[in-house]
Amino acid sequence: MPMFLGALSNKIEVSIFMIGVAIERYVLTFVNESNGLFLSRVTRMVVNNTDRQKITSLTIKVGRFQLWAIFYVVITWMLMLNKDKKILNQFLKK
Repeated sequence: MPMFLGALSNKIEVSIFMIGVAIERYVLTFVNESNGLFLSRVTRMVVNNTDRQKITSLTIKVGRFQLWAIFYVVITWMLMLNKDKKILNQFLKK
């Protein structure tokens, strides 16, 4: 996909796309790391034959934690970007 984007668009569109790719990679890294933190707990619950409802409840809690953490990162990023509107507008006009 980025190969075709580079061939069919200009450098500003490619740079904006790559910022999105970088953000996506940061989000995926965070999600994978937070899943790794809870893996030992889930494994312990499975080995001890814990009720599936409790495992499902833990999975939902982990998902909510990830959702709120990513939400706060995105909101913070948007607020920081809003402060730098002049810089952003100058970048996009070029």
